[in-house]
Amino acid sequence: ALHEILTDEREQPYDYRFLSVNPAFERLTGPKAADLLGKRVREVLPAVEPYWIENYGRVVRTGEPVRFENYSTALGRWYEVFAYRVAPRQFAVAFTDVTERKTAEEALRRSEARFRSIFEHAPIGIAIADWEGRLQVCNPAFISILGYSGEELRGMPFPSLIHPEDREANLLKVQRLKAGELNSFETENRYVRGDGKQIW
Repeated sequence: ALHEILTDEREQPYDYRFLSVNPAFERLTGPKAADLLGKRVREVLPAVEPYWIENYGRVVRTGEPVRFENYSTALGRWYEVFAYRVAPRQFAVAFTDVTERKTAEEALRRSEARFRSIFEHAPIGIAIADWEGRLQVCNPAFISILGYSGEELRGMPFPSLIHPEDREANLLKVQRLKAGELNSFETENRYVRGDGKQIW
């Protein structure tokens, strides 16, 4: 899309006018060229956020192109935008609809937050280990049950916590898990706490 920035008597941008849009612009935003050309953005989208006008005004004033991502409340979409000056008082924008990616990122963030909450507050011990069996992170219940500090447990080989007489059977199941023969397994083991006490 090609636009003309509109400024007040102090040369502050307050609006911009549509000069040209391509079919992809229509497809990505909704309004048709016939409803846009020659009109101001505040006429077409009265709820347009000030940051769009401010960003584009800065591009026209400085001549420095800008790339950013922003949400348009009026259109209900996220856009990745590249804006650059093409002539005095004129700027062009090339943009992509990134709503799907932003929605997925937000869903992932919420999912991670839920997992973190469950992990931190669960009354059962939970630990994450790498495929070599080294503990990466343990929840407070795990730390309390095993009687070590979080720092002591980080990097510790998980099998070293299992009583020597129960270790082999557990390791065999882990090998089957790694080989894809099992999706999960349950087992009862004796563990050796940090104070040397054995627990089931």
